[in-house]
Amino acid sequence: MFLKNCDLKVFFLIISLSIKFCFAEQEFYLSANKIIKNNKENTVMAQGSVEIQNKQIKIHTDALQYNTKKNEIILEGNIKILYENGSVVFAEKAILNKDLKSGIIKSLGVLMSDDSRLVASSAKKNSNKYKTVYKNISYSKCKNCENNKGTFWKINAKKATHLEKSKVILYEDVFLELLNLPVFYFPFFYHPDPSVARKTGLLAPSFSSSNVFGFSYEQPIFLNLSSNSDLTLGAKLTEKEGMLLKNTYRKDFSSGQLRFKSSATRGTKVRANEVTKKENRGHIDLNFASNIGNDYVAGANIKRASDKSYLSRYELSDGETLLTQNLFLEKENIYSNLSGKAFKFQSLSDDYLEDNLPFIRPVLVYNWNNLWNTNRSRNWTSSIKLKSITKKNENNTNAFYINNNIEKNYLTNNILLKNEIDLDLDFYNSKFSSSDYKNVMRFFPSFGLTASYPLVNYKNQNSILFEPSAQVIYTLDNNNEDKIKNEDSLEVELLSSNFFTKDKYAGDDRKEHGLRINYGVNLKFNGINGSTNTFLLGRSYQDKKQEQFDIISGFGNKHSDFVGNYTMYISKDKELYYDFRVSDSFDLNRNRIRTSFELAKNKIRLNYIQINNFASRNNSDTEQISYELEREIFENWQFAFAQHRDLAGARFSTPFKSTVGINFENDCALITFNVTRDKSNDIDIPSTTNYNFNINLF
Repeated sequence: MFLKNCDLKVFFLIISLSIKFCFAEQEFYLSANKIIKNNKENTVMAQGSVEIQNKQIKIHTDALQYNTKKNEIILEGNIKILYENGSVVFAEKAILNKDLKSGIIKSLGVLMSDDSRLVASSAKKNSNKYKTVYKNISYSKCKNCENNKGTFWKINAKKATHLEKSKVILYEDVFLELLNLPVFYFPFFYHPDPSVARKTGLLAPSFSSSNVFGFSYEQPIFLNLSSNSDLTLGAKLTEKEGMLLKNTYRKDFSSGQLRFKSSATRGTKVRANEVTKKENRGHIDLNFASNIGNDYVAGANIKRASDKSYLSRYELSDGETLLTQNLFLEKENIYSNLSGKAFKFQSLSDDYLEDNLPFIRPVLVYNWNNLWNTNRSRNWTSSIKLKSITKKNENNTNAFYINNNIEKNYLTNNILLKNEIDLDLDFYNSKFSSSDYKNVMRFFPSFGLTASYPLVNYKNQNSILFEPSAQVIYTLDNNNEDKIKNEDSLEVELLSSNFFTKDKYAGDDRKEHGLRINYGVNLKFNGINGSTNTFLLGRSYQDKKQEQFDIISGFGNKHSDFVGNYTMYISKDKELYYDFRVSDSFDLNRNRIRTSFELAKNKIRLNYIQINNFASRNNSDTEQISYELEREIFENWQFAFAQHRDLAGARFSTPFKSTVGINFENDCALITFNVTRDKSNDIDIPSTTNYNFNINLF
């Protein structure tokens, strides 16, 4: 029908007194309620529910006129054009070529495949030049607001050109409007079209002001290097401290991934009793992992700063006291594990002296088990470990560890039993200061028995679990405290999460010895609505005094403090966690509360911790609280407040970080304004007041 001498097949379908004609040739399809061919004027007229399809392009309209001589199609009334990329064009009149890919459309609106929208007085598309030119255009990714209030933001331009090969839309003579008010003018502007997942260009800027840096402006630039790599460059211009340069590089490859961050500046360094001066400052942060074949994974995690205060001063990190540089090689399967690691540390706190920080080169560990043996009567796991440590203070240690664990599980009269035998053999070659190397061998045979008696009751589709448990361990004492210096087992704290472990030392230099008994009870309630309530209570007994086990860590005498926790979970936004440690005389030596809930349309998050005899700033105890409040004050507007307070030794408590802000968020934009007051004890990080303003348009 659209080509001369085409074959015509006519199907008469009488439905509700309407007649529909269908024409088909190759991949072209036309249907309508009424079709009239005029051979004299070389035209074909179609009226009523006209539908056209040419390959992947589909059109619906009220009326169509096709000039077979000019190969021109005129569409009128309720036009909808669906393109292969998912975009939909709405218009009242259009003049198109036979391929439906070029022509002129008047008074159109376009719903693009990413849900962005544009309207224009006209669009002219040239398929040969692969571009579409729009006149008097408005563009937005913002959905129409309710009550016909219009869009939150939009771009208005006299002209815009969609360059299909470059996959960008280029605007000329542009105004950015917010709430129908023009706020910015640009001579030209461009952004990627909906077919592009990532495109090189500017990201959203941010503005801030503080008493340390003055007014600051940060502009990140995104560079799409390839389909699996990109680079984000950031330049932060500050009024008082000059420029801070930042970059983030990401690359994914078939065997692994690479993430690299860095920053650099020529900034002020404040020192005690010294002249303040400018110096080069910066940091690097590298994370890399790759499968190098035969199930081996090699990688590195390296983070290092030019000085201890740089990351906090420039708000690139929060609260880190140690930076780690780590290289590793691993191979693992269900039957064995092989790993090699090397560690080096950088201190960001006066609590960790550089001379006491170890350089671990390396730690080699190999573990294997007997899970391959389907006829095994007992499970066993063996491991060998080689560790070499050097320090600036010339305290060096080489150690070799051999461990064998044999265990078997039983079920007797509904009592779950597990007996264990551990055989640990250690060899130390140590040097302290200028002394000669000393060789020490240790042997720790250990025997343990664990029993638990779970009782479960079901009622009205709810369940209750009551499970008392006990663990008895005996280990021969062979720590050789006078010959082996304690380097990695200096921090011990009894918690509800570790009271049931056989050895509460975190390192290898010390092991729990003598007779120990760990016992407690676990209670869990599962509700039909998915809620859970869990309560745990327990304590430990040591027949012999352990090094570092004191009243501060929860071991005042042979009987430890009671430890436990309570967890209530209702939903993601409604939960409570309480962790405690209490003495025989009911002194609360450690408390922690973490909760989130809603109260009268206020979202509240709370975190509280209290530890007796544990230093907090200049106080002998630690007691700190942090809380956050969010409240919707208007539609899409939120008020947010957060504060971190040090409660120990203060009459009315001391807030050392407070933030208050206003946020606007809807489908179109995220606008944030907040003020932060941050106090610090570091001389290079004085008390600061920061004002931050960010706009992100979606």
